[in-house]
Amino acid sequence: PTGPSQQPIAAGPNIVLVPNGTAASNNGPGYAPTPLTVPAGTTVTFGNNDGTTHTATADNGAWNIPLTPGQKSTTTLTTPGTYTYHCTIHAFMTGTIVVQ
Repeated sequence: PTGPSQQPIAAGPNIVLVPNGTAASNNGPGYAPTPLTVPAGTTVTFGNNDGTTHTATADNGAWNIPLTPGQKSTTTLTTPGTYTYHCTIHAFMTGTIVVQ
């Protein structure tokens, strides 16, 4: 987390997190869990528990979510398929969501 009073974003169903220390470790994938499998119509939450800004950007351009430290944001995935995504700031960070 970014400060002593900030609580980490909790893991849970349909939540993809950037763990604390991801940028410092410079070690992929940088998102957890990956892959994540969800039914069509699911709202997926991306959260950043790291002390550095990241993005969750779909390789096909379907979403581009900036994530400052401690922030979370959502996207709803309605079309079945396999979606790969990455951090535009840290190339080693990649992930996959499978929508069924």
